Amino acid sequence: MRRTWACLVALGLVTATVGLGGAGCDGDSDGDGGSGAGDTGTGASGAGTPGSGGSGGSGAGNTGGSGGTGGQGGSVATDGYCALGCTTPADCCQPGQANCPSTQYPTNYTCDAGICGPPRCAVKSDCTANGQLPDYDCLTVGGNTQCAEPCTSDTDCTAPATCTGAADDGTMLCKATVAAFVCDDDTDCNGFGVCNAAGNACICDESSQCTSEYANTCVLP
Repeated sequence: MRRTWACLVALGLVTATVGLGGAGCDGDSDGDGGSGAGDTGTGASGAGTPGSGGSGGSGAGNTGGSGGTGGQGGSVATDGYCALGCTTPADCCQPGQANCPSTQYPTNYTCDAGICGPPRCAVKSDCTANGQLPDYDCLTVGGNTQCAEPCTSDTDCTAPATCTGAADDGTMLCKATVAAFVCDDDTDCNGFGVCNAAGNACICDESSQCTSEYANTCVLP
């Protein structure tokens, strides 16, 4: 099912995020170009810009990555990750984003414990771009609502997404395949922390290591 990139942008389903496991700017968060579903939380391998709940192209939020296994330069691993800090939900709005913040998807950001949370859909119509994405629905994934594309087989998804995701109620979803992240040094993290000793994630143990405008606060476990 081919979906237009413009539809996803209109829904707030495509945002600037950290790609390839949490570091590097690839231009989506959230995605797979129109199909995809996954956890909208952030992980120790990085964090993206505040997005509209979902993952891959169908969600706006930033997908979380796996925790680091070692500390940079021999320090003790904390598995912290860089996220966008806030005082009010307005701090989570993207530059020039209209009607933000609001109580309606896709600009109903939250600011909890000083960290921005992605918008959450409430009903199917939040996700269909005024009928241009009729198959998308508002489903609960990992305890949070997000826009995603249900499927029964890989042919229902836009490549490289496959029908391998699942909502909390068991509904199968299109899910983007993300290549394993590799970093050689801190510059590969593009401001989203420092490269861990294993070279497979960007982590942090203090906010000074989070220098991206989209992730300026270190969140520790």
